[in-house]
Amino acid sequence: MASHDGLKCRKTLGKRERIHLERDFRRIFREGKRVHTAFFTVVLCPNSLGFRRVAVVVPKKVGKAVKRNRIKRLIREFFRLNKCRLKPSTDYIFVGHRGAEGLGYRQLEEILGVLFER
Repeated sequence: MASHDGLKCRKTLGKRERIHLERDFRRIFREGKRVHTAFFTVVLCPNSLGFRRVAVVVPKKVGKAVKRNRIKRLIREFFRLNKCRLKPSTDYIFVGHRGAEGLGYRQLEEILGVLFER
């Protein structure tokens, strides 16, 4: 386990690390900072919880359910493996766009690597 901010950073994705509530989504979209990449928009917003949280949104225009769910799985895996490198106490909403359905994990990791620079 990697250490970050004095806490151990586990490579898991627990229930508390997911954004579920509509009021949280509204707050993040309203107050958050947007980072645009080739196939994604990432909305970042500070939280007061002391840990990172994630949500993934992939609209129907990207493709049918199988393609959308694959993108969601890849992004959750990216978050799980790299959360120790992301800002602490921050909420992340990943919004997928057309073209993302053809990406492999390595390509996705390369594209989203821009988040580590923030």
